Amino acid sequence: MYVCTVYCPSYHKPEVVDGAFQREIQCRADTEYSCESAACCVHDPSVGQPVSGILMSKYVLKEVTINGASGTLRSIHMTLAYWGFVLMSFHLGLHVRAMAAPIVKKMNKAVRVIVRILFLLIAAYGVYAFERRGIGDYLLMRVMFAFFDFSESRVRFLWDYAAVMVLAAAAGYYIQSGMLMIQKRRYKDLAK
Repeated sequence: MYVCTVYCPSYHKPEVVDGAFQREIQCRADTEYSCESAACCVHDPSVGQPVSGILMSKYVLKEVTINGASGTLRSIHMTLAYWGFVLMSFHLGLHVRAMAAPIVKKMNKAVRVIVRILFLLIAAYGVYAFERRGIGDYLLMRVMFAFFDFSESRVRFLWDYAAVMVLAAAAGYYIQSGMLMIQKRRYKDLAK
């Protein structure tokens, strides 16, 4: 084991050097590049994914090569794609209330209950699809390559990922709802 120094944004109380943060990471000698790539890319999938894609590409920046890093870059790229999918879905859930408000006003109470139950059932299926597709393993970088069963129906594939999307959006929505309830209670307590 040895220590490699990485310059990138970090939230672990590092030392500031030239406007960037310096952090030391323990690495094995044969994976020096993985420390540098992973540390800088994992903080933000929207930055890390293009960076890992460009570094993997043999066309965009031909001069920039990291010898032997393609496997690690590929797994970082794939992991960040899954994190991006989950975080964007979660973020969508934070905005459901605002997007659905004009539609919900026109619905009667029975229809609202039915729609809510329908989305909760889809989210429940999303838990099953999350496990079945092994998305947790992709998020935790336990899988080094993507597996696609080409004999499987495309509709089933899309349905599973849509259900996982609804699951993450429902998590965002209900976490936000819980936080809003806590906030309302605090305001009521302060008003008394």
